[in-house]
Amino acid sequence: VFKQMSDNWDSGATDNTADFDLLFYKINKEITKNNLDISVKPKRNVTHSIIYYFQRVAAVLLIPLVITGLWFYSQNRSLKVNIKPVLFTQEYFSPAGMRSKLVLPDSTVVWMNSNSSLKLNETFGNRDRRVQLIGEAFFKVKRNEKCPFIVDAADVNIKVLGTSFNVNAYPDNRKVETVLISGEVLLTTNSKKGSNKTETTLTPNQRAVLTKESDQIYVNKVNTERYSSWIDGVLIFDNTSMDEVLV
Repeated sequence: VFKQMSDNWDSGATDNTADFDLLFYKINKEITKNNLDISVKPKRNVTHSIIYYFQRVAAVLLIPLVITGLWFYSQNRSLKVNIKPVLFTQEYFSPAGMRSKLVLPDSTVVWMNSNSSLKLNETFGNRDRRVQLIGEAFFKVKRNEKCPFIVDAADVNIKVLGTSFNVNAYPDNRKVETVLISGEVLLTTNSKKGSNKTETTLTPNQRAVLTKESDQIYVNKVNTERYSSWIDGVLIFDNTSMDEVLV
């Protein structure tokens, strides 16, 4: 190595272009490489090794912990969005002793019975179609699979895509009735008593009765004409109690 560097030195001296620092670096590098004694490697402190090991483990665990934390954070945010209260900004009212017919912005037709009110949420027709009913109404819902129609009536929510049904949910009644004429509806209880929610699917000619005392839904088959004829000014009574007639 020295002979080679010496020749380079001599050749460089003649033309004054030799890089002496570079030559010194090369010589020193060769000497160090050829005389490295691995027996003099410093011993690592045991305590330092343990700390270093746990640092590596912590670094490996950090990534899944961060991912898990972000997932829970996103779930928590979605839950907060879901429990945001619905704002009902537009209201229709049918006075006592009168029946009213109205057409909603989505072309759904609603007949409202005496002393009933219907409220529309602020985003009706955009992201969803949600209404709040107090009293009795007959709905002929315009079908829209991308935007379900939901009726909030007392302690039950009624979700439909496109169908016709009648809902009786006067505040003074001990029960909430839903009668399906055509299509299909999904009923979900909205109890304030802390019990689990119950879901019930109705098919045509079925009536669902939610009793407020027991918070249970009962389903039976009925003659739907009896529950929808009032929109034409006709009242049908068939083995009906006097209490129901007076209501």
